[in-house]
Amino acid sequence: MQLYSALDGPIPDDGNDDYNSEIKLPGTGPTSDSVAPADIIGEDDRRVFFDYRAPWHLVGYLEYDDGRNATGVLIGKKLVLTCYHCIQFSEEKTLADFHFVPGKYSDPPKGNLEEPFGRFKVKNAYWYGDDRPDEDTSGTFHALDFAVLELDRETGLGSAACVPLLDHLAENETWKTIGYPAKDLHKLPNLQKGRPVYQKGIKVSKVDNHSYKDAGGDLFRVKKLVADADIEQGQSGSPLFRVVHGNIVLSGLLSGESEVRTVGPAYDLWMSRLIDWTRKNVDR
Repeated sequence: MQLYSALDGPIPDDGNDDYNSEIKLPGTGPTSDSVAPADIIGEDDRRVFFDYRAPWHLVGYLEYDDGRNATGVLIGKKLVLTCYHCIQFSEEKTLADFHFVPGKYSDPPKGNLEEPFGRFKVKNAYWYGDDRPDEDTSGTFHALDFAVLELDRETGLGSAACVPLLDHLAENETWKTIGYPAKDLHKLPNLQKGRPVYQKGIKVSKVDNHSYKDAGGDLFRVKKLVADADIEQGQSGSPLFRVVHGNIVLSGLLSGESEVRTVGPAYDLWMSRLIDWTRKNVDR
C-alpha cells in the first residue's frame, strides 16, 4: 500500500515490519479507577475528569485554526496517532494550521494550567492509501481511518505502546478511552469544550476484516473494530486502550458511529507498519 505525506506526497516505504509490540515505556501514574468521575446521565458512560499526570497526559487536544477540534495520542517523541479524517487541509490543499495540546483542560482548578505542557504545531502528516472509499458507503473507510502527525518539536512526555487487537482478546477484555468532545450534546455535567472525558469497561463486539483496492489495483486487508463506547464529534482519534504497568497500551482508535455502534481502525499490520516507519524515519 502506498505511503503518503501531506508535504511530500507519495514517499518510499522500506517495508520493515519489525515493530516491537512488547516495548516497555517509562511513566507511572494512577490506576484508571482513581480518576474522579463526574455524574453520569442516562446511558452515557463517559466521565469528565481532571488529571494530567502520567499516563493520561499522552492523550491530547487537536485544535484547528477554524475552531474545530479532535483527539490524538502520543506514540513517539514528536508523533501523534489520530484518525485520517481529522487531518485538516487548507483551500490550497496544503496542511492547515493546527496544534496538539497534551493534557489540555479548559478552566482548570485554581493553581493549574489549562495547557500544562504547552502546545505543539503539527508539521506534517503520514498515512497509507490515498484513493479512499466514501464514509457512508464502505466499512473500509473506518478501517483505514488512521494517520500519524509529526509535531514541530519533541514533547518530552513519553509515548503509548501498542498491541494488536486480536479476535479472542476482543471477546474477553474490556478497554478504556479518553477524548475531547467538541460540543456538550448530551448535557454531561461539568463538560465544556476543551475538557476530556474518560470511559472504562468498553467491550469490543467484533473485529471485521475489510479489503481495500488501491489506485494501482492491488488488494490489501485492513481491520475495523466495533465497540460500545460513547463517542461524539471531537472524540475522533481517541485511543482504545488498557493500562499496563502504568502505561497506556492502545489497540485501536475510535473513528465514528455505524448502526448505533462505535467503529474505528484496529491496530493491525498497516497501523503497526505506519507507526514503525514514522518512528524510524521521522521521530529522530
